[in-house]
Amino acid sequence: MSNKQITAVRGTTDWFDQAMILFNAISHKIIALSDLYTFQRIKTPVFEHAELFSRNLEHSDIVKKELYQLIDRSERKLALRPEGTASIIRAVNEHKLLDQNPWPLKLYYLEPMFRYERPQKGRMREFYQYGIELVGELDQLDYLQTILFAKKILDTFNFDCVLNINWLGNFASRKCWVEQLNQYFKQYQDQLSELSVSRLDSYGVLRILDDKNESKKDFVRSAPTIDQFISLEEQTQFKQLLEQLDQLGIKYKYNSSLVRGLDYYSELVFEFILANNDQAQSTLIGGGCYQNLIAELTNKPLKAIGFALSIERFISYLDDKTKDSLINQDQKPRYLLINLVPNKELATLNLSQELINHNYQVYYQHKLNKVDKAIKYALRAKFTHLIIMGNDEWSKQTMTIKDLSSQTQQTIKYKEFIK
Repeated sequence: MSNKQITAVRGTTDWFDQAMILFNAISHKIIALSDLYTFQRIKTPVFEHAELFSRNLEHSDIVKKELYQLIDRSERKLALRPEGTASIIRAVNEHKLLDQNPWPLKLYYLEPMFRYERPQKGRMREFYQYGIELVGELDQLDYLQTILFAKKILDTFNFDCVLNINWLGNFASRKCWVEQLNQYFKQYQDQLSELSVSRLDSYGVLRILDDKNESKKDFVRSAPTIDQFISLEEQTQFKQLLEQLDQLGIKYKYNSSLVRGLDYYSELVFEFILANNDQAQSTLIGGGCYQNLIAELTNKPLKAIGFALSIERFISYLDDKTKDSLINQDQKPRYLLINLVPNKELATLNLSQELINHNYQVYYQHKLNKVDKAIKYALRAKFTHLIIMGNDEWSKQTMTIKDLSSQTQQTIKYKEFIK
């Protein structure tokens, strides 16, 4: 039998101590905001039929390079979920949620996702993604509300971000654009990376535009842009959207090379990127509109818009002041209870349960019966208070409570304490 230590799989995280507190604090705040914006939570399985992703994301890096796939005992080809949208729309169609609810359908999720990619700051192989999907007969006010919601989340955590925005056009406009891009980039094949060459003759050619290395090359910067192919009606629609953002006081940057990494986007795409940060993974929220995925999975000519964020990436870019605030917010006292009197163990155990029933965070450590050792234990275990039960306390129905931060203590009647 091997004595080699088994460690966590590369690209995964064990959550505990302050990291777990931060995870919970961020999650709770985002869920509370979701409730305020009247979104309902949905959960989907961790794994799906691989076809769900290969059919709808066939040209994306997620399917080509990052999909975790397996074949089960019944020879079914399955995949760990790499993103949330395809699973959500599959569930919407399967359970006829559009037929049972008023439109737009407003859903959110907070689930682990899996992608086989090189682990780095803000990007892991298993990561927790929060996202929303708004489905129905949408218009520009729905787009604006979605952007405002994303901005509200960022403001809540004191992030200073720039909204990058682009318009990818409808399916017909985008198809013409992709054809022109393929012809254009074939002239420069010898100057493209092997990965970029593999993206030619497909919708994957769009990824050349926002590739962190290719996008620095002059011929990539001079490539045809979508605004050369969208109709006058779409140009007007996008212009109106930008004017409405101005009226709402939302600062933005038009970015003609912004395409996002998933095949199904059309019309509006956007990213909130950290201001004054040139790191590759500084996008905190990304999203956009999509129609083809809805049509493919539901056979309904509807629109949807959504966005997503990574909890891990949020944590990695929080400033220290915000981190401390999240860790300490609403932190309730934690009590360590000890008994100094022989044969009072069961009575102390019963006392701990009564305190818990009154919503106090209490642990009875029955192996400690000396105050000095109990204090050392409590400090190491991050308790805030020590409850001491000695002969006087038992006879007078009181408790001696020591505040471990101030080192002060008081003796109080039990009935007064639980009021």
